[in-house]
Amino acid sequence: EILSSAIFLSGLAAYTQEDAVAFSEKYADLTKSFIAFMQEMADESLTDEVRTERLKELWLTEFFPTMMADPESGPDLIEKAFGPAEFSWIHGQLANQESQGFDMRDQLAAIPVRSLVITGAYDMSPPEKAKELADGLKDSVYVLFEESGHFAPLEEPEKFEGLVFDFLDAE
Repeated sequence: EILSSAIFLSGLAAYTQEDAVAFSEKYADLTKSFIAFMQEMADESLTDEVRTERLKELWLTEFFPTMMADPESGPDLIEKAFGPAEFSWIHGQLANQESQGFDMRDQLAAIPVRSLVITGAYDMSPPEKAKELADGLKDSVYVLFEESGHFAPLEEPEKFEGLVFDFLDAE
């Protein structure tokens, strides 16, 4: 009711149990790291500040680099963009809970606004999952960034900026 348009960046319409299994098979080492991390976080003597510090380390050194198209330039881009950023263990936990087994596909048609759906060819979430989101929306444009993973604004900044501004200017 209040939106005139929407931009979905690396968005998904659903993350099912089958998606989780496919992820854990494709990224077995990362999944093992996450399981070990969560076991470490179960230590009740840890403060939220320590958990937040460890969460940021996990994301910046393991998850985010895997989400980049180019593993060589990825860590520098990640450090520049996210190194000074604040992270939150509590927020991370909520995001983990919310992302487990959601399926909004049957509700997408209720979004009446013009939408731009952007994803990277090398994202951890397969591009067809973002395409599924675009296909479920009434009025959408789907754009695949061929040289990006999850972070198209970092990996292809000029193309990303041009696309977004052109989309917004077209209103």
